Amino acid sequence: MRNPLYLPKFIELLPVSPSLSLFLVLGSLVLEISTPGAWANINGSDQQNFNPALTARDYVTVSGAQTLQKGQWSLGLTGDYAVNTLPYFEDQANLDADDTSRDHNDQTTHMALGGAIGVMKNLELGLMATFMADQTARSQDFHGEFKEAGLTGLRLGAKLSLFQSRTFDLAAQLGAHVDTIKKNPYTQGSGQPSFAIDLIPEFKFSILRVATNLGYRVKPKGDDPESLEGTAPIEPAKEQFTGSLAVELPVTKKGVQLVGELYGADQNSSVSPLSKRSSDILEGLFGIRYRASQWIFDGGYGREIHHGQSTPDHRLYAGVRYQSQSSSRPLAPRTRLPAYRPKPSLPTRKPDQVVILSDILFRLNSAELDQRVALLQLKKVIDLVKGPRGLDYLVIEGHTCDLGTHAHNLNLSMRRALAVKRYLVSQAQLPNQKIKTVGFGEVRPLVANLNEASRKKNRRVTFKIYHARSPSYVKGSKTP
Repeated sequence: MRNPLYLPKFIELLPVSPSLSLFLVLGSLVLEISTPGAWANINGSDQQNFNPALTARDYVTVSGAQTLQKGQWSLGLTGDYAVNTLPYFEDQANLDADDTSRDHNDQTTHMALGGAIGVMKNLELGLMATFMADQTARSQDFHGEFKEAGLTGLRLGAKLSLFQSRTFDLAAQLGAHVDTIKKNPYTQGSGQPSFAIDLIPEFKFSILRVATNLGYRVKPKGDDPESLEGTAPIEPAKEQFTGSLAVELPVTKKGVQLVGELYGADQNSSVSPLSKRSSDILEGLFGIRYRASQWIFDGGYGREIHHGQSTPDHRLYAGVRYQSQSSSRPLAPRTRLPAYRPKPSLPTRKPDQVVILSDILFRLNSAELDQRVALLQLKKVIDLVKGPRGLDYLVIEGHTCDLGTHAHNLNLSMRRALAVKRYLVSQAQLPNQKIKTVGFGEVRPLVANLNEASRKKNRRVTFKIYHARSPSYVKGSKTP
């Protein structure tokens, strides 16, 4: 019987931040659970193509190009139920039989517990433990299966953000998988970790996110095949080229999103000379994601597209992730940041009219005004200010999204407000003394900063117009 879990006492004594302590506790739990291992004749990683991503900035199994900020952390638990993933073998006389036509012969349930933490700017480290929780093999035909439930492997990863812009991000990811399965024919009992490297380009459109993971995986094999006597006749694992594609599309303003993925691997061989399964992998999934502040809930359905290694006839998955807020990059409007106190010279009454221009006047992380866009977009403001009601005050507010530190965003928002003021004074001949500027940084978002679409709304310039005359003094005017 497995020993009960406990939290090592040394964790309480470590002089580290709470977020790092929590990550170390997770690591200690994983190491404690991993002691018994899972005795099986198929590899947890090779038998399980569905490997959940680590953070709320990722998709379901596909990694995104964004990283956690320093001190920010994420935890997640995901489970999946798959039908017909175990390898079946035929004798040479029956090898022509295609096992894609078989009935519901087996089912497996896997769990994944993991998390990640931002350790420095643009760099995060992750750790995940994968388990085979339950298995039922109904068929009596010759096949491979797990001997018992348990830990199948540990996955470690490091993701580095290489480039960020408004529409495109790029990251690189290094990963290692430590196999904890005994007598594993996929690796010939190697006992050595496999390594992978991925390049992650991600494209961000107005409301759509699209990412790809392009990688190469090195899978060492052992040199003692005799030790695997009695296991399934599976060919030793080889190097793989891996690839995946993910799309995320918001469907409501309350955090509901649709997610679709394709993921696979190219190995150009067969699982076994006695199996119809190819070692090449191609699966697809479709799911629904719900974002509630810092919580992410996932659920969906997947299945094989190509009859390959461990691909299922049907797969159901569900998961939950929690991601902490960051002191430099808050995730929700309720984040407590220093409140802005208006200067005494600013008007305290309610503005007569308000105009909001979102994410169109400036490039990302720039205070240089786009002159062509400004000419068209600021015309409405100029017409209102120069209208029959006159101008008492015009307050220009600069706002940013949560990308970057609070000090940087505060400075950027102020410079943007000043750039707009200079344009109005020089091009529209508005009186300089009647225009006030202020920058709020990211502390007053319109919506939660959950994705590029919401951040686009928060990157804005707000014009508060205080007229010199009320509508009653202007013949034929209407109250705005």
